[in-house]
Amino acid sequence: MKVAAVQMDIKILEKEKNLEKILDCFESTAQAGAGIVVFPECALTGYCFTGLEEAAPVAEPVPGPASEALAAAAKKLD
Repeated sequence: MKVAAVQMDIKILEKEKNLEKILDCFESTAQAGAGIVVFPECALTGYCFTGLEEAAPVAEPVPGPASEALAAAAKKLD
């Protein structure tokens, strides 16, 4: 099985842009034959929060919109 490790330029607090980039990477790595794709820690939101007040606006439950989109993409791409 091929494993892909993605290094990406994460946009701090821009969850929608990061999710779009992650979904694009999912597709391209799957087309290249990867069965597992690994992304950076906090790839959706960035990871330079000074505290809970800064992180709270981009937090979401699991399952939630981002995890549902990622699960759907993983299912579609097998």
